[in-house]
Amino acid sequence: MNFKQRCVFFISLSGFFLTTPFALAQQGKVNPYDTITIRDRYGLRLGVDLFKPARTFLEDDFTGFEIVADYRLTKKHWLAVELGYDDRTKNEDNSNSTIEGSYVKAGFDYNMHNNWLGMENMIYVGLRVGVSSFSNTLNSFNIQSNNPFFGEVTVEPGTKFDNLSAAWGEALFGIRFEALPNVYVNMNIQFKGLLNNTDPPNFKNFHIPGFNEVNDFGDFGFGFSYSVSYFIPFYERTREKAKK
Repeated sequence: MNFKQRCVFFISLSGFFLTTPFALAQQGKVNPYDTITIRDRYGLRLGVDLFKPARTFLEDDFTGFEIVADYRLTKKHWLAVELGYDDRTKNEDNSNSTIEGSYVKAGFDYNMHNNWLGMENMIYVGLRVGVSSFSNTLNSFNIQSNNPFFGEVTVEPGTKFDNLSAAWGEALFGIRFEALPNVYVNMNIQFKGLLNNTDPPNFKNFHIPGFNEVNDFGDFGFGFSYSVSYFIPFYERTREKAKK
C-alpha cells in the first residue's frame, strides 16, 4: 500500500470512528419515550343516594330520597347536582313537630387522582351551594301546670308554617370507583355552613332538608352520602401521553 492509499484509508477509518458514536446518539434521541393514546370519556352519570332509603327503613321518624347527577366538563372537573326530599318528625320534651320539603344542591367536583390507563376512578374535593323550600308543622306541645290535679296538658294544634326556606354552602371530600362496567359507587362527607334560614314565628327549625340537623351551637353541620350511579358516555377526547 503506497503513501496515498494509506492516507485515504486513515482518513476513512478516522471518519468512521468519529461519526458512528454521534449517529448512534442521534438515533437514541429520535424517540426516547414511547407515546400512548389515552381516550377520556365525557358524559353524564345518573344515580341515587342509598343512605337516605336506609334511614327511611331504619328510622320511624324519617323519610327521604336523593337523586344525584354529574357531568364531566374537563379532564379533572365535573359539574354536580343533587335533588332530594326530606320528611322528619322530632319529639322533644315539650313539643312534637314535622319538617318536610325539597332541596337542590349544585356545584363541581375536582378529581385529585391520577388514574392508571383505562381507569376512571376519583379521589375528589368539591363545593356546593344548596337551597331548600319546606314547611314546619307543630303537631303538639305540652303545657306544664303547677296544679298537681291537672299535671301536664298536651295541646294538639296542628299549626303548619309554609313557605320556609334556607340556603347554605358546603365543602366535601369523597371517593368514587367503578364497581362494574359504567357502574360507579360514590362516598363522601360534607361540611356545611348555613347562609340563611327562615324560622317560623316563635318557633325554630330543628331540621333543614338537604342541610340536615340544625343545632344551637352555630350555623354549621355535617352530612354523608353513599350513592350508586350509571355512566352514560356521550363522546371521547384523545390525548397523547409519553411512556418510558
